[in-house]
Amino acid sequence: PEKISTATRKREVGITLIKNGDYSRASKIFKSLNDLFALGTHSEQDKKDISQHYKSSLLNSSLCLLKLEKWSEVVSVVRKLLEIDPENSKGKLRMAFALFKLNEYEESKALLQQMIQSTTNDNDVVVESKALLGEIEKASTKYIKESKKVYQKMFDDK
Repeated sequence: PEKISTATRKREVGITLIKNGDYSRASKIFKSLNDLFALGTHSEQDKKDISQHYKSSLLNSSLCLLKLEKWSEVVSVVRKLLEIDPENSKGKLRMAFALFKLNEYEESKALLQQMIQSTTNDNDVVVESKALLGEIEKASTKYIKESKKVYQKMFDDK
């Protein structure tokens, strides 16, 4: 269909922008593609064709947003992706990283632990998940220690 050929052209432009490090412009292109795929009613055949393009667009969008350090937006985009592809490991890793950056340690840890347990055929995902899990543990411990110091000072001053 026409939407797919238009989307394919835009996608190629977006990918070129990503390769050139222009994540801001690429992000805008993928956002418009995401909106294009999400809107409207589609025939069953179109839905199948569009689904692959939509997933790809959401993944590219999440990559751009990661590079731009727009953590909340990464989480939002990946949630949409996981609605249509619940087992997408790239999306889950990106979401876990964004949650980590948002200091949502528990949610990030839970997502990573679930990925480690359910991933049987992709060793890279397990390795990356475990590495990020280690970073989260360190950050979480540091956060707890700093919080304790702050609370201690609050009570010591009185």
